[in-house]
Amino acid sequence: FLTETFAEQFARELDTQAMEGTSPFTGVVGASGVNSVNVTTGTAGGGALAYADLTTAMFKAGEMSTRVNSIWVMSPTAYGICLGLADSTGQPIVKYGTVEQAPAGTILGRPVYTSNALDVTITVGSDATCNIYFGPPNALIFGDRRQVRFEVSEHSQWGTDELDFRMIMRTAYVVGVPSAWTKIVQIH
Repeated sequence: FLTETFAEQFARELDTQAMEGTSPFTGVVGASGVNSVNVTTGTAGGGALAYADLTTAMFKAGEMSTRVNSIWVMSPTAYGICLGLADSTGQPIVKYGTVEQAPAGTILGRPVYTSNALDVTITVGSDATCNIYFGPPNALIFGDRRQVRFEVSEHSQWGTDELDFRMIMRTAYVVGVPSAWTKIVQIH
């Protein structure tokens, strides 16, 4: 249980660092050379996400190799915004046939990965800000500096029969090919 819990927290931190990290690593959001689609000046204007913003992001990098194995990475809130997009007649753009069918987990045929670790600032009745990322995961480079270690110590809490646990992970990260990634920013 503890190993799984620690691993989940490491994964959350890696998600944060890969997409939106500023310290100690710079994620996709701040890496120099990453393509950007700003929805405040986009198709829908005023920060509202439009279907055209998604298609623009998908093709912004240009090279076919940046689309073939690419994924969408976003918060669950941003995914909900994508699923809520409607055409000019009010019909949903993303359709699943019936209400009972679960979302397919793709947008424009590419997989969607959601993470609660990504920053979403939402206040009911005001602007929401969140980002959506599109690119190939192999353009992100993670390096393990040391194998993950799980340690237990009974000595520091000897008098109360308690144990201390810790898990140590040392890793490094860089956006290896920034121009392969596109970020959709300032979604309201």
